[in-house]
Amino acid sequence: MKKTICVILFLSLAVWAADSNAAGPDRQRDSSPMILVYAGDFIMGQGETQKTVHVKSFHIDKYEVSNAQYRVFLDWVKKHSDKTVRRPDQPRGKDHTPRFWKPFRPAIFKKTGMAALQRFDEKIFTEDRRPVTGIDWHDAYAYAKWAGKRLPTEAEWEKAARGVTGSRWPWGNRWVFENCNSGGYEWKGERDGHIYPAPVDAYPQGKSPYGVYNAAGNVSEWVDADFDSERGLKTVKGGGSDSYPSSVAPSARRGREPDFRHFTLGFRCAKDAN
Repeated sequence: MKKTICVILFLSLAVWAADSNAAGPDRQRDSSPMILVYAGDFIMGQGETQKTVHVKSFHIDKYEVSNAQYRVFLDWVKKHSDKTVRRPDQPRGKDHTPRFWKPFRPAIFKKTGMAALQRFDEKIFTEDRRPVTGIDWHDAYAYAKWAGKRLPTEAEWEKAARGVTGSRWPWGNRWVFENCNSGGYEWKGERDGHIYPAPVDAYPQGKSPYGVYNAAGNVSEWVDADFDSERGLKTVKGGGSDSYPSSVAPSARRGREPDFRHFTLGFRCAKDAN
C-alpha cells in the first residue's frame, strides 16, 4: 500500500513539475501579466453596427507589449531565427526590428525650421516601458507565437477593452481627457501629459472593467482579423496618442496592409483559457 502511494505521489510531482515549466497564463515567456475574461455575451460595435456577440473565455495581456519585452524576442530571433514562429506567408527576408529603432529621419530634416518646432525625442520609441511601435502585423504575429500566445480576435479585444454593456470608452460614456493618451484638442488647452506613446502602465484611471490598461488611446493595436480579405487588409483596433476621442473608442476599427507601420500602432497578446 505504501509503495503504491509513493508511486502515485511521484507521478503527481512529475506532472506538476512538467506543468510548472509550461507557458501558462501566469508563466508567460515574456513575463506579461494576463487577465482572464470569462465567456459570455457583450455589446460590440457602435451605432448602426452594434450587435450582441458571444465570446469564449480567454486571457489577454494587461498591458501593451513593451520595447523591453520585444527586445527579448529580437534577441531570441537573432540566435534561433524566426523559422518556428513566423507565418508561412511572411515576406521573404523580413527583419522584425521596429521601424523606429533605426534612424528614420534624414539628417537634413533636423536642420529645418519644422524640426525646431517639433517637441520630438526619438528615444521615446526605444524606452523599455513604452509600447513597441513601428511593427507590422507579421511582427506582432511572430512575437505572439514566440511568447506561447496569439493575437486576440477583434471581438476578444473589444470585449476586454470596454466590458459587456456597450460603454463608449473603457471607463464609461462620458469623455475624460485625463483617462487616456489621446490627441486632437491640445490647441484648446487639453493636456494628457504625453505627445507620443506613454509607458504601458500609464493612466490606471482609464483601465477597462476587466483591468486592461490603455485600451483607449496610447497606441492602436493589431488584432487577428481581416478588415477586407479581398484587398488583403488586417484590422487595427482603437486609437493612439494622435487620435480624437471618437477614434480611441474600443469600437473604432480601420484596415491596414499587413506591412503597415506607424509610431502609434502596437499590439498586445491573448491566449485560450483552459
